[in-house]
Amino acid sequence: MGISPGVMAIQGVGMLSSAMGASSAASAQKSALNAQASMDAINARASTSALTAQANLDSINAKATYEAATTTADLALTASTEKNNFSQAQAAIDKIAATANFSSSITQSQIDKAGAQASYSAAATAAAIGRVGAQSTYTSVTTQAAMESLAAQENYTAVTSQDAIGRVSAQAVADAITVQGKLTNLDAESRYTAITGKTAIDRVGAQAGYDAAVAQAGLETIAAGGSALTLRTNAAISAIRARSSITGLNAGAEMADKSAQLNDLLAESALLNGQWDEQQVRQTTARVKSTATASFAARGLDLGEGSTVHVLTGIDVVGENAALELQRKTLVNAFGYRAQSMNARVDATGKRGQAMMTQAASDLETGLSEVQANSLVANANAAADTRKALASAGLTVALAAAEAEDVFAGLDLSRVKGTTEFKTQLAAADLSVNKATFDTRDTLAASALARDKVTADAKALLATADLGIGNATADAKEKFASASLTVAEGAADAKATLAAAILKSASGGIDLKASFSSAEFQRAKVDADVQKALALAGLSNAEAAAEIKRVLAQSSLANALAAAGVKSTTAGGISPSLAAATSLLTSAGQVAGSWYAFNKASGGIANAPRP
Repeated sequence: MGISPGVMAIQGVGMLSSAMGASSAASAQKSALNAQASMDAINARASTSALTAQANLDSINAKATYEAATTTADLALTASTEKNNFSQAQAAIDKIAATANFSSSITQSQIDKAGAQASYSAAATAAAIGRVGAQSTYTSVTTQAAMESLAAQENYTAVTSQDAIGRVSAQAVADAITVQGKLTNLDAESRYTAITGKTAIDRVGAQAGYDAAVAQAGLETIAAGGSALTLRTNAAISAIRARSSITGLNAGAEMADKSAQLNDLLAESALLNGQWDEQQVRQTTARVKSTATASFAARGLDLGEGSTVHVLTGIDVVGENAALELQRKTLVNAFGYRAQSMNARVDATGKRGQAMMTQAASDLETGLSEVQANSLVANANAAADTRKALASAGLTVALAAAEAEDVFAGLDLSRVKGTTEFKTQLAAADLSVNKATFDTRDTLAASALARDKVTADAKALLATADLGIGNATADAKEKFASASLTVAEGAADAKATLAAAILKSASGGIDLKASFSSAEFQRAKVDADVQKALALAGLSNAEAAAEIKRVLAQSSLANALAAAGVKSTTAGGISPSLAAATSLLTSAGQVAGSWYAFNKASGGIANAPRP
């Protein structure tokens, strides 16, 4: 006497259903891991491209600033050289004129007092003209120094304003990533709660089925004649259990559909929010550019060339980069929500398929029970023992399956939270790097502003000194002319000696002017070299900062791709076929053990014919 074919058929259906469930779960887990790995790789490449583009833009701006500074220094040095050459030529002319004046004085030594008075008047007039010229030069130099100081202040304000916009944009990106992580954690916790609720229902159903089977087996042992009724009752209980399982599966499918609808709404919301943020960035860029344009126009600057074009173009580039970055992140977030929605719908379809298979298995079991009720009355007591064993095994399998589902749900929840935490930390690191870069740029701009102000102050002091020298020279000329008049009036014979003294004094003054012109040329040359050195240092700092950004971008990309590779490898290690085969082998082993124990207890193995 062995296990009946009907019972073996029921066990075969259960084994097939378990194997298909294990295969579906493995396929879903593999698809989810591959999708997450692809999403992480896309995000990492997009972030790396944005950082590299920003670094390249910083390098271009630094090189343009360096070229402008060196060009300005070269122009200033050229102007100083021309001025020095003119001063030297003027000194030679003045010497020739002084010599001629000495000869004329010797020849005109007999000119009367009226001529001496005319000479004095001319000298006084020349001194007055010299004072006016010195005052004009002083006014021109101090005005130019003030304009240079104002331009340096405006450049500092533009740089700090641009950095302030960059800080706000970086903070907004970090906040968006943090909010996205929280939403992802909430969705994972919702899935975990749904799965554990389902497994709790499965445990209750399995325990109820087991209790019903044991009770039915007890009734069968009391009266073998009630085997038919017992089989029909057992079939009805199995149908109830199937309906309970079907209800649970359909409820899980409904929850998956609602999760898909929620993700669709979140995707639409992400798109709308991203469009709103992009519009706000573009409006802010337009306002900043309009303010800068109005400021340049109010100062009379040409808006079609020079630094004004660079500033306005820089505002457009920064605003467009910020808008494109928001657009990219919006599309990425919407794609993530739609991917989760698709996974939820696939899960709902799988649960409905399991419900259909459960219903088919229930119908088959009911039919087989009806046949057994008519043909196996004599085997009712043995069937009762078999039913108890099968019920115990079914309870064990159901509890093990529920426990496995709980474990997998907990692992998935931990994985999602760990990924979210890693993304949040990476966003915080990116925010710190961006803030440090902006602080460095502000510091460099402040240093340049201080340097330009010191240069302007030095020019103003030099102009003041030049004015004092000019006035002193004019006073000396006037006093000298007065002394000349007194000498001319005192004695015409002493005029030749006085003319010689005048020639010597004039030659000394001319040499002093030539020396002063040479010193001024050397100072201008030193200023040009200092300007070039400062521009080169600024270029080196900017290129170093850009290179740091590129290295950080490549490092972040490498880490993200490595993490995605781990996920892809994990997904590749999941085999739906292997999961199905494992489930089949496990179920087959349990059935074989039950068959062996039953036949051994009933004497089927001992009574088998031997060769």
